[in-house]
Amino acid sequence: MSTKHRFWFDRNTPSSVFLRPVNSSLTAVISAADLLLLHPTKMLIYKDMLTNEELFSDSYPMKLVDDLYYRVTGKLTSESTDVDESVYGGNASAEGGGEEFESNVKKGVNIVLAHDLKEIEGLDRKAYITLFKEYAGKLNEHYKKNLPDKVAEFQDKFQKLLKEVKKLLKAEEFQFFQTISASGEGMFALLGYEEDGMTPYMIFYKLGLQEEKQ
Repeated sequence: MSTKHRFWFDRNTPSSVFLRPVNSSLTAVISAADLLLLHPTKMLIYKDMLTNEELFSDSYPMKLVDDLYYRVTGKLTSESTDVDESVYGGNASAEGGGEEFESNVKKGVNIVLAHDLKEIEGLDRKAYITLFKEYAGKLNEHYKKNLPDKVAEFQDKFQKLLKEVKKLLKAEEFQFFQTISASGEGMFALLGYEEDGMTPYMIFYKLGLQEEKQ
């Protein structure tokens, strides 16, 4: 039979959690990190409804705007793709290769790197709107086949979304991204920057997303 616990934080010790079993006067102090092990949370992955491939997760700061699209805040980062040869017993210096070694580092927006999104280049506003309307048609067929009871709602919201997208494209400059396959079948997400020019954010359309817990 599992034991129920009460737990609370103390402002003077923000990195610790006070844990007390119900019906007990004994109190244990554990770290906040250990609490996550006791009560693990599942990450929510947002996938493209048409390609079934990852777009982003709920691990980033995000907000739902007008129930039409998610505005997800990212950051500029770098990731090393090097293999640590020492794990396999290798020693580059001993083999005379230490000086010739070059670090392989990917730099970019963390959302893009983490989910291996692919940039679609060469699109201007007019070309994007054309692709967006084609995407709407594919998504509409998907709803008719798989979610027939939500077709009317989809069509109504997509008209509102189209107006919002046109406003966004007029107001700002964006880059465009698709899922890893870059098949042209799914969503074309937007990547823009805040006024500081350093903080990236991405826009993903709610109507074209499906959620999956991992």
